[in-house]
Amino acid sequence: MLDFLGVDITMLPKIHNSGEYIGKYGDISVVTGAIDQIAASIGAGIIQKDIISEMTGTTMAIFVTSDEIPSFNPNSKIPCHYNFDGKYCLMLWTTTAGMVLKWFKNNFCENFDFTQLDALAEKIPVGSSGLVMMPHLSGSQMPKYNPNAKGTFHGITLEHTRGHFVRSILESVACMLKENLDYLGRDIKEIRSMGGGANSQLWCQIKSDLTGKKLVTLKNKETACLGSAILAGVGIGVFGSVKQACDKIIKTDREYTPGGVDYSNVYKRYIALYETLWGC
Repeated sequence: MLDFLGVDITMLPKIHNSGEYIGKYGDISVVTGAIDQIAASIGAGIIQKDIISEMTGTTMAIFVTSDEIPSFNPNSKIPCHYNFDGKYCLMLWTTTAGMVLKWFKNNFCENFDFTQLDALAEKIPVGSSGLVMMPHLSGSQMPKYNPNAKGTFHGITLEHTRGHFVRSILESVACMLKENLDYLGRDIKEIRSMGGGANSQLWCQIKSDLTGKKLVTLKNKETACLGSAILAGVGIGVFGSVKQACDKIIKTDREYTPGGVDYSNVYKRYIALYETLWGC
């Protein structure tokens, strides 16, 4: 690639491992860090293959660790990144997630906070009485790449209230999470949830019920900052390893387990609506 671009290798910086001591800047030790989602995954303790993280913020990011470079799959859209200590990771992401709820709040529920929106949605039955939402307000990225996809509310009737619309948004983002996990095809024991979406107990429970996986939140919400601090601590010898630091520092908070609520028809309607609108 360098030859093709006409770039000499001496023009590039030296590559170092994440969490590696580089030197001093005055009295400050300099240690390599990691990109935001990798730092956040370390701060969430994602160091086992069967534990993944999902961050529902503006977008949704799903992080999966791997002890080795994942086998190349020409049919997969999932990007692979370096993690730390010779480990790699897969990262799936969507263009919108929590932003959909924020958009709805700012434009149609200006006098409500997110807690009040949760209270409205909690009164609505599973499936939002047939109201289905497509959360692709900035196109679809994974697992179906479609920049022309749009946000949609389908099946509106006179019975639908503000709460139905809010719940349909929560369910649609949870469907998007399940769709990406199905595409990933990995045996998962636990999902660690981060970002603003993790503050909603209702949303967390919907995600657990819809995916059929245990979902936990974390005591420390600023996981990217914590992960960066862990790498710094490893680099200067405060911790012997990332795992040792994670075992000592990271504490889980709430735990959500599938409650036997049947979301199968909700997911089927979500998938069917996408196929009807965009034919794939």
